Amino acid sequence: MWPLALRLEAAGFRTARVGYPSRMLTVDQSVALVGRKIAVAARGWAWIDLVGHSLGGIIARRVAEDFAELPIRRIVQLGSPNAGSPVAGQLNRNRLAREFFGPVLEEIATLDPGRGRSRGVGAIAGTIAQGASIPVAGLQGPSDGLVEIGSALSGAEQEMVVPAAHGWLPLSATVSQQVISFLTDGSFKEDREREDVSDNT
Repeated sequence: MWPLALRLEAAGFRTARVGYPSRMLTVDQSVALVGRKIAVAARGWAWIDLVGHSLGGIIARRVAEDFAELPIRRIVQLGSPNAGSPVAGQLNRNRLAREFFGPVLEEIATLDPGRGRSRGVGAIAGTIAQGASIPVAGLQGPSDGLVEIGSALSGAEQEMVVPAAHGWLPLSATVSQQVISFLTDGSFKEDREREDVSDNT
């Protein structure tokens, strides 16, 4: 998340990166840990915006729900499997994968996006699928190679689709511009100039 943080700081935002041991914890445990860390990192801030990639976006959204005392204003999710992930479902059938990824793997496979759209949540989905993952994971629709677009956009108030693969979303200059736009104005820029898909940095 360093490139994205640097671009946010250049745009005038103060940033704090909050990590968590995703392969050791359940989603609930990660939410509890991240929420406590955010409360410390942003102590005294007038408001807090959260930006999370993949599972991090799920955690960010849950933190806003479970930590009502935090002054969370807006959330941006980057390639987050809000409606579950066929990739996680496939991996969860493999014992070695379950041991490596931990208890969160099964949870990601069957995430329930809930009902309606969440106010203040913007979701960015990538459209560049890493070809080798498609037959292995059994992805059914357009995706970023790991998360289907429909799942990534599920439940968000604002939606944006960009030409980037899953792992490149936090590195993409276009994504950074869209994150800045949403955090500043509460909406994505429809008249953006798309970057060359071969240059995601």
